[in-house]
Amino acid sequence: MSIRTDETSRINNRIRELNKCMEVDTDMINSIKSQGDSAYVRAQIDKFNQKNDLRILEKEELELRLIKLESGEIDGELNLILENNRQDIINKNQIAKQKKQETNLKHSNNSIKSKKYYQISKESDKQHKYLNKDTFRAFSYWKRVNETVPDYILSNLNTMVNNKGYFWRGIAYFGSLPRDSDKITIFEKQKGNLLVIHEWDTNNYNIYHKKGRDKKFLYHSTPRKKHRIPRFV
Repeated sequence: MSIRTDETSRINNRIRELNKCMEVDTDMINSIKSQGDSAYVRAQIDKFNQKNDLRILEKEELELRLIKLESGEIDGELNLILENNRQDIINKNQIAKQKKQETNLKHSNNSIKSKKYYQISKESDKQHKYLNKDTFRAFSYWKRVNETVPDYILSNLNTMVNNKGYFWRGIAYFGSLPRDSDKITIFEKQKGNLLVIHEWDTNNYNIYHKKGRDKKFLYHSTPRKKHRIPRFV
């Protein structure tokens, strides 16, 4: 499936980019440390550590998405993206056709000016599209999914701590109450009365399966990578 390949490539490229950014910032931290202990040095190191912490979280989310991609859990989302891409092509052809007609109309009066305007407009549209396409697509998908969240999930989230929640159509929803631990637990109902329980603790990402009233059992476990980021002491 081509869209799976494209998504895998996009995720792996982003992970490589995150690793490179963390590597560069780690070198910056080591360089700053050589300046000695001062309020400015500590502030700068704090800033780099915060940026790397966010990158680690994003990287873990991407690694989880790769697992779900391989298992086929997000095929629905991918099919939606594919359909949006097809619609984008249709819209692009319509826009191009309209602009061509406008250009031909203006060409008789000032062909050079019209041609330059069209080229600049086309390049601007292309840049704008690439900058906003991923964000718009993700927001549109979230908006559609958000309207379908079952009432029982919304109700349970009001009495659930913030480190627990639900997966609904590939999107995580977390509880409203303060966290009670560092462990993250997300429940996901699937076909066949199957409850999938995702758990992240300090060392592992575990997936449990539970069917009906049966006891849950460990279905998959992956050690979480240890990110060694220097911290100022």
